[in-house]
Amino acid sequence: MLYLHGVFAGYGDRVVLRGIELGVGKGLAVVLGPNGAGKTTLLRVCCGVLKPFKGSVTVNGVDIYASPHVKSLVSYLPHNPGLLEDVTALNNLLFYARIYGLSEAEAVKRVRELAELLEAEDLLEKKVKVLSRGQKKRIALIRALMHNPQVLLLDEPTDGLDPLIARKVREFVKSVSKELCIAYTSHNMYEASEIAESVIAIDRGEVVFRGTVDELKNMLGEIVIGFEVRGPREKVEEVFKSLGYEPQYKDFIWIVRVRSEDEVSTIVSELVKNGIKVLRVKEAETSLELFLERLRGRK
Repeated sequence: MLYLHGVFAGYGDRVVLRGIELGVGKGLAVVLGPNGAGKTTLLRVCCGVLKPFKGSVTVNGVDIYASPHVKSLVSYLPHNPGLLEDVTALNNLLFYARIYGLSEAEAVKRVRELAELLEAEDLLEKKVKVLSRGQKKRIALIRALMHNPQVLLLDEPTDGLDPLIARKVREFVKSVSKELCIAYTSHNMYEASEIAESVIAIDRGEVVFRGTVDELKNMLGEIVIGFEVRGPREKVEEVFKSLGYEPQYKDFIWIVRVRSEDEVSTIVSELVKNGIKVLRVKEAETSLELFLERLRGRK
């Protein structure tokens, strides 16, 4: 159990988090918030990197700043993977394994197991500098999990990834959430509504919403999604219509309304199956901002 009690934190004289009172148990909690809301600062405080001005952070009832050994129970995957570029992915992982206190035999076994689950076996012998952003994220996720932490903190792990790779990462994280306490930051509403067991929204350094996925979905309704693709316009439109959508085409983006991430995944799969390259998938309207505006209005 990860618990924050009355946490104020920031950088220099700037306060970013204001009185955070928050508990995260076993399972997958998505922390929603726009850029600048305090999501990354929150994770840095939780992993023991940034000491709060005031308040406490405990794991299983033990303060991580008073008992630093507790930090070994927490693993943090930052937005930037932070891997050594000029060595192989495997040697990166073995280097960090030594820091975690794992023997080489233990590390290799654990790395192979996780690489198989993340479909990353073929990446291990490659130098990090030749890997794509998505491949680096998968290697960094292996690093975060190889010492069997109890708390896993993920800072927007799918941001900027190819839609199909992002889906694999989400599925993997969801599969391990039964055994771990996971806090997963995101600014994508449809992603949160699909994978989370619980949802926490942060706005301007304060927790403004805590609830279930069903409560989030009821507040959301439909989400407007934009698809940037490469392929014949007539063929793209045909695919959307075959799935029952009436898409709009604006500024080289195809726009449709969906109710879940599953619908987005189905659309991506069908486009790819028909030879259309999916370049980017994003929310076409700022549903997160609309959601936060509703919360501000209630407050």
